[in-house]
Amino acid sequence: MATALIVVLTAVLGNWASTAGQTAGAAAGANAEAYAKLCTSVAAVITPYAVPESAEPNTKILEEARALKFSLNHPAATKELNDPTKTDRKKLTPNGEAAAVTSDSNFTEVQARAKAAAALEKTTDFAKVKPDAANADLIHSTLNIISEIETTASAATKINPQATTQAANRFLNQALYGADNEDNSIKIAISAGGKTRIKLCGQTGNANDDSQAGSSLKHDIMCVCAVHTDSNGETACATFTNVLDKAANNDAELQDDWIKLKERCKQLSKPTRPTAAGLRAAAAAATTYIAASASGDGKYSHLLGKTTDHANTGCSGDDTAGNGPCVYYGRQTADAINFPVQWIEHMLQAAEKIDEAENQARQRTTLAERLTELNRTLAATAVAAMKRPSVLHTNGGDQAHAPAGKKRADVP
Repeated sequence: MATALIVVLTAVLGNWASTAGQTAGAAAGANAEAYAKLCTSVAAVITPYAVPESAEPNTKILEEARALKFSLNHPAATKELNDPTKTDRKKLTPNGEAAAVTSDSNFTEVQARAKAAAALEKTTDFAKVKPDAANADLIHSTLNIISEIETTASAATKINPQATTQAANRFLNQALYGADNEDNSIKIAISAGGKTRIKLCGQTGNANDDSQAGSSLKHDIMCVCAVHTDSNGETACATFTNVLDKAANNDAELQDDWIKLKERCKQLSKPTRPTAAGLRAAAAAATTYIAASASGDGKYSHLLGKTTDHANTGCSGDDTAGNGPCVYYGRQTADAINFPVQWIEHMLQAAEKIDEAENQARQRTTLAERLTELNRTLAATAVAAMKRPSVLHTNGGDQAHAPAGKKRADVP
């Protein structure tokens, strides 16, 4: 009997010795809470930001205003450039106004402006106005209004909410993927340079010079959820019908599992249209939940995911003492320790760009409305100038108004 007991004990101890050094992935649901927290941040950035609505400036207003300006400043040139026989500059009257306002390089452009002025006169009453001594003041006002139209249209053109929107989306993608555009490829162990899962996901008490913790939500979620090298731990964050099955070995591409985790995030936290206020709130919440997270022994903060006691051995994905499927945000040690999270910074940068885009949209709408208002004022002023009698009778005599001013030699 004693011999049998020795045999049993030997078998048990032998089995313990053979398994004691083995590693294993985390148990089912061990990181469900950490994953759910990261998913709240994913929900804030996963939906692209759309260009904010704004009124489009009416480009026809500027075109017509410039045509009228040309005809008022250069009536003789307008007439000659509409002559069908004047097909090139050499055929213009020497020393005439048309020759003076054109050059070999701009003849086509100036003639097009003159033809636009003639066409405008046929379709709108206000374009029939002709400058003379009697309406010089109103012509002067008309030209001033046209100058304001040009300035307003130029300002509207320079405002580009679409470009700012693209910048906002780049920051959103940087937060989620660590790239300017959607990129689902991800590795958390790279043989080149010996960048193990521990080095890329973090280790408490280490300077973590190679760490990618905080570089993107994609990276951090995979540190917390990726399958261990022994192919265990596939349910640490969530249980899938189509289970996670990409072991995080050296150089293993984990894209398929990341996509599963990303899609599950949409179920855990409903994605919302990005707003500046929403992103700032999400960034503040993430800052709080990361700072409040801790190792299993409570000695280290800024550590998301399960650890057994601590992560002094590192965020290896093991569920053994000193390890864990985790992400540790610490860089450097002692007094120099800091906890950078780039994806939070990118969320805040996206919020700034969204604010900027929406301000631009409001400005663009204001300028578009201003253009319409100026166009009405232009038409009313030009009509008033057109209807004014050419001669005013004052005290029984004829008094002509002073001229509007010298004609400009340059093309408006």
